[in-house]
Amino acid sequence: MGDAFGAQTYYVTTPAQLGSALAEAVASKKPCLIDVQLAADSGKESGHIGYLNPAPLIDIVV
Repeated sequence: MGDAFGAQTYYVTTPAQLGSALAEAVASKKPCLIDVQLAADSGKESGHIGYLNPAPLIDIVV
């Protein structure tokens, strides 16, 4: 996505890679996009849409 708009892009999978990519991005003073790969078990907010619509406490029939 960043390449389409002329931004420098980085793909990182570890905290060490994130640190170096962030340092490079800030030093470049240009638009940058850092794509961070999250672990599947990193949290409910990382793409599990089912957690956004919990089951109701009371069944309601309309």
